Amino acid sequence: MARPPRPMPARSRQAMIAAAADAFVAGGYQRASLNAILRSAGVSKSSAYHHVGDKEALFDLVAREHVELLARHVTLPDPASLTVDQWWEAIDDLLAQLGAAARDEPRTLVAGRLVHLRDAPASPALEEFRGQLSQWGLAMLERGREVRAVDDSLPIALQATLATTVAIEVDRWALQQEASDQAHAAAGGMLRRLLQP
Repeated sequence: MARPPRPMPARSRQAMIAAAADAFVAGGYQRASLNAILRSAGVSKSSAYHHVGDKEALFDLVAREHVELLARHVTLPDPASLTVDQWWEAIDDLLAQLGAAARDEPRTLVAGRLVHLRDAPASPALEEFRGQLSQWGLAMLERGREVRAVDDSLPIALQATLATTVAIEVDRWALQQEASDQAHAAAGGMLRRLLQP
């Protein structure tokens, strides 16, 4: 009976994830060389293919690891529990958490940078992340309208599209600013101008 394969040593796995994250963020998916990533991490190609798979699978692993890292530093507020007075406080707190995560653990920025990567391959981890954010954002918007923290004069579908588009562009901009506290304050101001009654 064959023994099950041993997992990749943790140190090698982390070195490969770090090297891949650096390569994907620096030059995009297409320009990132799998051979260069593995050489930098000190991982053999056969070991990488055995434990992870191809470059696309490595990208998904990097995305999943960094989304999970971000989730350990940032907690999305529960929309159902928010009152009119708490709704904008919850947005401000979320932006403060993002700023603190970027400052205290800069690797959390990788999740956002991968989400916005123009040549990213299909990634189940990123699709799941986007889906969760989309559902949460819609629930927040609905609750904000319900408690009158958010303007309800536009159809909700249009408002959700506008809010999502602005949030994506603000996030891209904030990531270029190294997600500074000023960038998060500016993001909060833009969302207020867009959504407040």
